[in-house]
Amino acid sequence: MWHTRIASAIVSLMLLISVPSSAADTAAAQADPVATPTATVERLHSALIDVMKEAGTLGFEGRRQRLDPLIRSSFDLPFMAQIVMGPAWRSLKPSDQAAIVAAFSDWTVANYASQFDGWDGEQFATGTEKDGGRGTVIVQTQLNAKDGPVALDYRLRKSATEWQIIDVYADSSISELATRRSEFSAILAQSGFTGLLDRIRQQTQALAQRG
Repeated sequence: MWHTRIASAIVSLMLLISVPSSAADTAAAQADPVATPTATVERLHSALIDVMKEAGTLGFEGRRQRLDPLIRSSFDLPFMAQIVMGPAWRSLKPSDQAAIVAAFSDWTVANYASQFDGWDGEQFATGTEKDGGRGTVIVQTQLNAKDGPVALDYRLRKSATEWQIIDVYADSSISELATRRSEFSAILAQSGFTGLLDRIRQQTQALAQRG
């Protein structure tokens, strides 16, 4: 189903991620009361709908260029890359950490550009905010499509500049990054870091070729 395809394209983290709170996070939130978790989510949703409506005209590369800065600002991709790498992250050199963050970020943008390739009347509806624990906030939303609604709950934390998404729950159960973490672990065990990096880059290229 189309709405299931969209939901599965939304990047998410594992359900049991533990995000440490900090005094810096609290101070940043107090210093910038205008920027809210809901504003981040609604900005993302608005742009996704616009891109979907213009998908055919834009083509893959146009969608990728349109979404690239938005995805990078809406999601805390370095943090997400660290989570998906699991314990292996701590053993990587800084240059390798930077390389995996870049590759993972490029793949995430390409995934959105590939999946959001048409519009059939879908709309996002924003619900309420609630405490997500450990300095995070959950924004409850819903994707309304012709073949039925999909619940999408976003978990955000305050970065140095704004609220960023670190987790998305589709139907309260779909966790794409949990699957990716398992896949990454298997590739690391079999092919090492270089093999994993090559695989992510190949997947990004394949998305671009598919259009």
